[in-house]
Amino acid sequence: HAGLGKGHRANPAASLRIETVFAVPVLLSGLASLVLTPKEEKILGQHHKVHLQRLLKLHQATPEPLVFFLAGCLPIQAQLHLMMFAKFGQLCRLRDGDNILARHALHVLSCGSFNSKSWFWKLRTLCLQYGLPHPISLLS
Repeated sequence: HAGLGKGHRANPAASLRIETVFAVPVLLSGLASLVLTPKEEKILGQHHKVHLQRLLKLHQATPEPLVFFLAGCLPIQAQLHLMMFAKFGQLCRLRDGDNILARHALHVLSCGSFNSKSWFWKLRTLCLQYGLPHPISLLS
């Protein structure tokens, strides 16, 4: 509706700026607190890639890394991971003595059993993926 589509002769630089400021936050609002399956993340990533291709007026067969390089942004999965780390950082900075979320995080992360539906286990795997310290050390 904003006239940013491929056939409207819009300025790609302005379109990308609007997409970064308005579209991505709306697309990702609330998703950082959910545990998404790899299939769901792939669907979001594909949608974002196609959207950027159309804004930049690129051919459909343009390789994914080139699309994100030309757009000057990270893939949606990486942006989602950044938002998750930001939320965990907020949790770590809480100075409340009776912080139930921090206690729950310590309990989940310190037990040896794996739970694929736990947000804190997802965060732990992201820390391993990006070579960051263990979330328990970040909490303390």
